Amino acid sequence: MTKARENSDYTGLAADIVAGDTAARAGRKNLIINGGFDVWQRGTSFSAGNEYIADRWYSDSVACIATRELLTETNQYGAKFSLASTSIITGQRIEDVSRLSGKTLTLSYKVKTTSPVGIFRVYGYYYNTAGTLITSGLIEGNISIDTTLTKKSVTFTVPDLSASSIKGSGSFMYLRFDDGTVTASDFTLSEVQLELGSVATDFEHRSYGEILADCQRYFSVLDFTTNHLALVIRAGEDNSGSPYNYFELPVTMRGNPSGSSSGTFLDGAQFAGEPSIYETSTTAVTLRGNNGNIAAGSSQYIRGGLILLDAEL
Repeated sequence: MTKARENSDYTGLAADIVAGDTAARAGRKNLIINGGFDVWQRGTSFSAGNEYIADRWYSDSVACIATRELLTETNQYGAKFSLASTSIITGQRIEDVSRLSGKTLTLSYKVKTTSPVGIFRVYGYYYNTAGTLITSGLIEGNISIDTTLTKKSVTFTVPDLSASSIKGSGSFMYLRFDDGTVTASDFTLSEVQLELGSVATDFEHRSYGEILADCQRYFSVLDFTTNHLALVIRAGEDNSGSPYNYFELPVTMRGNPSGSSSGTFLDGAQFAGEPSIYETSTTAVTLRGNNGNIAAGSSQYIRGGLILLDAEL
């Protein structure tokens, strides 16, 4: 091996070592979950407003159209918000804000609009464990945005919350973005990062599986669509009744979730119809078939739809 080749190899290896060491020291720096808008368990297009869209993100505006957008500039996902006649608002609730009391944070994100120019604003709202607003304030206002995807950043200090009974995992900061006017047509938001300190570092890219697991702490889906089946059984040795089964959740949820169903479940001799949620915990849910009684020891299948489990803040 030549000396030039040895130096070249060493330079590349050294760069890799430095990059790996930097990542290891940084840890999980982003306080925002799904800041890259990778995970959309509820769907990828929404038109009603006042609902969750991409995981952990809430569209806090009436009749706001929110869609997933693959950005040509970065080949990363973003969320596009469109509305003709009123302000567009979106945000995320960041759990256990008491740990951030009085600390310096830096928020960074990428944003653009299809309008020639628009105004963007960022607010912070702080809630205690009872869901009561303790204090709020403008983090940054009158941020000019245009058709070019641009990285913005702002450093701010979280208010002193030590005397406000805001402690605990049920407390949260609602970080809210809005378009600041009643005439702007849309904006696209991407690569949102909130981190300790006064420097906006590069966006933290993580694997889809890691981000999904973080999101499933707050919202999880049991999928019984056409490619998936689940068995429910009538236990016992005599009499008849509805079949049940116990399903473990992919991750431990923040609290006992509320449940709902989506889609059309098959109903027939071998199918249990649309199941009802008999019992939930942070780690599992028990479902009951709803296609009449079956004999003890018999079973039916759940198939065709989704069970949605919500433990959002």
